[in-house]
Amino acid sequence: MNNQPSQKWMEFAFAGRRIREHFGLDKALQYLIGEKLLWFMDEAKDYEPYVNQIPLLAAEIRQIFSAEEIKQYLSQLQRRRVIVKSPPRPDALGRRRFTRAELDSLLL
Repeated sequence: MNNQPSQKWMEFAFAGRRIREHFGLDKALQYLIGEKLLWFMDEAKDYEPYVNQIPLLAAEIRQIFSAEEIKQYLSQLQRRRVIVKSPPRPDALGRRRFTRAELDSLLL
């Protein structure tokens, strides 16, 4: 996979569409939002070129999934405490945890 941020988000979106087609909605949501979008957002804190690419990936996610599908998946992430309601603190490994409000404003 290419390390250029402009290529990464496009590759993630392409793969997400293929996953949805071949493995279903849940797997595609997990891949694109639960793995790739959260990874991209976390990497952006240390790698400036990713910052401007996040809205592009989010726009593609909105094209792939309905608002209702995204809301339901974000609720699952919140129940599993992958995302949090209040301002985030790093987890035990030092990774940033994102808030539901951050993801709502980006994806909905």
